[in-house]
Amino acid sequence: RRRRLSKENTKQYGRYLGKITHCNPSVVFDTILGQIQAYDNLIVPVVEMMKYLTPLSFDCLTYSLLSHLASPAKTRLKEDGLNVSLWMQSLSSFCGNLYKKHPTIELVGLLQYITNTLKSGQSLQLLVLRD
Repeated sequence: RRRRLSKENTKQYGRYLGKITHCNPSVVFDTILGQIQAYDNLIVPVVEMMKYLTPLSFDCLTYSLLSHLASPAKTRLKEDGLNVSLWMQSLSSFCGNLYKKHPTIELVGLLQYITNTLKSGQSLQLLVLRD
């Protein structure tokens, strides 16, 4: 039997997520962010599940999020050179949904990252602020 995340079971999985992020948050959040980049339909249920996380877990999530956004191995534009890559769009949408739903999350790290990328001449990270 396959288990899938849906609107109906976000409370159950959210409580479970809150517990497992205490053990090894970096692995959990890297996995979640990897899935979100591949499947953008997971963004809303995952953000809903995160209401059970602690402030420390949110800090670990922000760190993982910044690691994914800053990854030099990923191209931020599609091959046409004009459109933003799907992984970047998904992470941007996730950031927007996450920070709207959970306004107590510390924003300084994300804003500092965007400021630093702007100083280095990269403006594509402004997409994160749009969402």
